Amino acid sequence: MRRFGLATVLILAASLAPGQTWVEDGDAPDLLTGQITVGPGVLTTISGTLTSGSDVDLYAIQIDDPAGFSAKTCGLTSIDSCLYLFDENGNGVSMSEDGCGAASWITSQFVTAPGRYYLAMSAYDYDPRNAGGLEIWNDTPWGTERAPDGPGAPGPLASWAGSAGGSGAYSIALTGASFAQQGPPPPTGACCYGEAQCVVVTVSGCASLGGAYYGDNTSCTPNPCPPPLTGACCFATAGCLELTAARCAAAGGTYQGDGSPCWPNPCVAGPPGGGWSDNFDSYADGTYLYNVGGWTGWDNDPAAAGTVTSARYRSAPHSIVVNDTADAIHPFTNFDGGRWTIRAWQYIPSGLSGATYFIVNSYYQHNGPYFWTVELHFDPATGRVKDALRDPSGTSTLPILYDQWVEIRIEVDFTTTLGTVHEYYNDQLLYTGDWIVGAVGQLQIGNIDLYAPHATPVYYDDLSVVPATTPPPTGPQRPLFTGVQYGSLPTRTTNLAGFPNVTWQDGFVLAINGAAGRPDGAVYMCGEDFSHSPLYLAPLEGPPVLLCNTERDLHALAYGRGRLFGYSNWSSPRGIYEINPLTGAMTLLVATDPFLFFALDYNAADGKLYGYTEYGTPRGLKSIDIDTGVITHVAGSVPSSNSAARGLACGYNKVYALTVYGAENPMFVYDLAQGPGGTWTPMTHPYPESNSTNAAAWAPGPVPGDLNCDGRVDLDDIDAFVLALSGAAAYNAVHVDCYWRNADCNLDGAVNFDDIDPFVALIGSR
Repeated sequence: MRRFGLATVLILAASLAPGQTWVEDGDAPDLLTGQITVGPGVLTTISGTLTSGSDVDLYAIQIDDPAGFSAKTCGLTSIDSCLYLFDENGNGVSMSEDGCGAASWITSQFVTAPGRYYLAMSAYDYDPRNAGGLEIWNDTPWGTERAPDGPGAPGPLASWAGSAGGSGAYSIALTGASFAQQGPPPPTGACCYGEAQCVVVTVSGCASLGGAYYGDNTSCTPNPCPPPLTGACCFATAGCLELTAARCAAAGGTYQGDGSPCWPNPCVAGPPGGGWSDNFDSYADGTYLYNVGGWTGWDNDPAAAGTVTSARYRSAPHSIVVNDTADAIHPFTNFDGGRWTIRAWQYIPSGLSGATYFIVNSYYQHNGPYFWTVELHFDPATGRVKDALRDPSGTSTLPILYDQWVEIRIEVDFTTTLGTVHEYYNDQLLYTGDWIVGAVGQLQIGNIDLYAPHATPVYYDDLSVVPATTPPPTGPQRPLFTGVQYGSLPTRTTNLAGFPNVTWQDGFVLAINGAAGRPDGAVYMCGEDFSHSPLYLAPLEGPPVLLCNTERDLHALAYGRGRLFGYSNWSSPRGIYEINPLTGAMTLLVATDPFLFFALDYNAADGKLYGYTEYGTPRGLKSIDIDTGVITHVAGSVPSSNSAARGLACGYNKVYALTVYGAENPMFVYDLAQGPGGTWTPMTHPYPESNSTNAAAWAPGPVPGDLNCDGRVDLDDIDAFVLALSGAAAYNAVHVDCYWRNADCNLDGAVNFDDIDPFVALIGSR
């Protein structure tokens, strides 16, 4: 259980009368001996966070004045909370649920003596049980403070169970109590845990979070925590998200390895254009590639795998090194039909102590069968490379080039009966012949095998398997995304073909009232809650992955400049907040009174947020300057029966407004090129069967060649393409609202000079 919403906790604590406060240190345990409160003298407040409905925080306190003791959350949390008091042996003493509204208030009526006690905070219906699994308190009656009255009474406390309740920040006001351990508060420092989250806690508090402690008196400002390692996570839907390994596993996905990208999509049998690549730069130095990133050892032998190294590289900072009988393989599936190019860059040091091998099998599975089709022998005894399958006597060889990076290129054509292969070394033809050697084989690429039965290290980098022909021009795929809040209708998307009479395609089912698309095609979504909205991330194919619960309610989302924004209607102040999608923390960006924006999005064309309001004067479409907070009226209300639009998506300088009452109204589009005071254009509504509040987002995903994200591939993309070749950091600094991988025009998973010709071809095809 992780600790979120610390800022909210501190605000709640600061609103109390002056006194001495214990702030939850990391994650308080749910069983004895709880978290020991340490400090001088009287204890007046405990503040913490329930990170989920099944999180319970148990604190050790000292009750000095039994007659004057009280503990209450009245007005100090939005959680439907329960407080439980246990004696020093864990036996129940008193509990309160709904003692003051949905909050709790324990009094002194069941406290008979001073001493060590344990105070627990939980959400409604997540209850304490004894060793037999029986409830120590009955569920009812509510609103009445009670001594233990359940079948498990009096205890002692052994577990917690029940229906998971709410979550969020809380404070407990105390009287008649002191710290369980007298003395100065323990030293604290920065603790890194989770996905680059930082909190100032004690050493033990950091350990409870499973974090790394950075030392006493260290700070979280600036955040010292390294960014988490992420990689492609594949789902059964063929959808892909770049997540941490732990979050991928929790979401039921299959992790493809640290640094592996979702573009080209590795989760489908035939990704856009097909292909695979690995430059080893996304792995940590020294990573042993056994069942990592698709790599393993021959016959799944751990001792045969290769190792990531920074000792040499063609593309910084890593390559793979093989030696000492390494037999590193990367199996493939569905690489068949058509024409393919296999490419690898090899570095052989002078002094190679034995023959090294670059091998491709047309069929491979662990422990056989195997069909060989490419076997290049690099023999230091002769100083030559040959194709040992087709030319065992070495009648056609080329000299080995030492101490430099040299390209191995295998061009394959599967459109003939036996297939054909052209083998190149250093861009010189080594051999050509049938793909299938002898009587057996397959018209497919089964693996790449790097075999090194020698002591000398040999290095490979920038490996790829890609279609040999330029991929066809591609455009936005279903860029307009929509969903509804109530009922069980699916999300829907359209590619806008035939506008304004478009066709909508069903997606996954999730009740949402806000959505925002990222440049990579993933979609953030929120569900409504009056205090803490759930925040999700999903590929267009689904499934939705719960990221966190936000600190405040959300009714709309927008994404731009690499940041996530949301509109909070029930907060004070009401307004647009920036959201940390890992923790749910929210920071006010623009206070919006008197306007209420139930629909919001970001327009990359002018760098502004756009919101739609049905409340405030004048109503309709507004632009919001992120930097200055200035709100400007752009257009009047949509011409629908009730003027209500609860979903907004901005794409290519157009605003798509999703109306409620789909049976009565179309959806509308406003072209911002009109300037203020223009007209709304109707289009097909995605939900003619629903009157529900809804959400919309613009999520075209990667568009090869569209480097300035204006919806076109043309000469205007050239400068951005050149910048992309310099690397993601340089490109993103200028094009923060676009996707660096749009420069991957040959769809091999890498952005490099190999993309130049396909980029030119894409421009020429437009």
